[in-house]
Amino acid sequence: MQQELIKAAAMSFAHIDTLDYACHHYIYNADNQDSQRYADELYRHYIRQFEQTHQKIKPAHLIRTVKSALAESQHPATRDDGYAWTTKDRYLFAGISRTEWYRYHLNTIAKFITDDIRHRADKVEALTARQLSEYYRPTIDG
Repeated sequence: MQQELIKAAAMSFAHIDTLDYACHHYIYNADNQDSQRYADELYRHYIRQFEQTHQKIKPAHLIRTVKSALAESQHPATRDDGYAWTTKDRYLFAGISRTEWYRYHLNTIAKFITDDIRHRADKVEALTARQLSEYYRPTIDG
């Protein structure tokens, strides 16, 4: 418990962006009660980001692609290409036909989201670790 509080303090002193914080907690605290709140925040962010730049994509396809990428990002990247799922896994999870998936380059969007979430979460981990190494010196009780 004390270690969690110390880490939370380090995060607050590291001046972490709200979106980065949400990515970190979505990845590293997936079993936490607040996980759904972070998932909703990430969902809204990525929908806003892509609905403006990819207007040719059906809104329903974009929603399913974002949800697919969010789900994949919580799984460990065990494949040789650095991802948890194959392209087929992504379009099957999203419930989008293979033709539509490739026509609108939805795999590129899904990979971007997964990479972005992991990058932001790793950045928070690095900032927190640096904050702890520079400023935290545990004391010996006794």
